Amino acid sequence: MQSLLWSDQYRMFVDYNFREHRQRPYTSATSLYPLWAGLATPDEAKAMVEKTLPLLEMPGGIVSSTEASRGPVSEEHPPYQWDYPNGWAPHQMLVWSGLDQYGYGKIAQRVAYRWLYTIARNAADYNGTIPEKFDVVRRTHAVFAEYGNVGTKFSYITREGFGWMNASFQVGLTLLSDTLREKLESLVPPEDIFGK
Repeated sequence: MQSLLWSDQYRMFVDYNFREHRQRPYTSATSLYPLWAGLATPDEAKAMVEKTLPLLEMPGGIVSSTEASRGPVSEEHPPYQWDYPNGWAPHQMLVWSGLDQYGYGKIAQRVAYRWLYTIARNAADYNGTIPEKFDVVRRTHAVFAEYGNVGTKFSYITREGFGWMNASFQVGLTLLSDTLREKLESLVPPEDIFGK
């Protein structure tokens, strides 16, 4: 993994094309998974926190991929649900865990707060709706890529929400300080706490 996937040029783990025997720089939430797996060196972790995380951290959480990596939307390349601007619960939890594991607990709290605020704000605004994914750029449940978003049409939403979304909220709460939990309960936007 170190020899094939770590890129000194991009200062992050990238995809590798086995047919062409070359790295493919595609920035996605999975670029940060080596933190969760404990496979990054401390220097690599620092580089990813400084370079990769800012590319993926959006107002509502960690985005599945960057807009640049996804590329322009066209008829040949329609929007897919696991691409920019969407965020998914498993990505969030793995990134938080990785950041925390490498000593970036305060950053993990900030990123978790963004996601939890997105969930709470949408639930408050839409009668408790908990969808399967969010547009984390606009912080909305209105996702119309590929299969759309189960829960966008409220008649199809499950009353209990989605397991991984519910789990991400519970896991995220364990990361927050008492002060951040209080701010979340009052629906204080992340930018009012952490800045842009």
